[in-house]
Amino acid sequence: MLEHKIIIESTELQCVHHLLMYQCDPAVQFNDSNLPDDLCDNIHANTTYCTLNIATGRAIGGQQVEF
Repeated sequence: MLEHKIIIESTELQCVHHLLMYQCDPAVQFNDSNLPDDLCDNIHANTTYCTLNIATGRAIGGQQVEF
């Protein structure tokens, strides 16, 4: 069984609509010295292979998830 729980400070709940965790293609190799670094709109081409598969997510009112 796999389980995850997203922890958000109670004072920040009104700021978080949803969160998504993506699964990168295994062929993509990132490390601490090879990370995309720019504005979100400018790094899309470097992270395309990490935006194809949503691994899990949370929306307003979401609770702990078990797989």
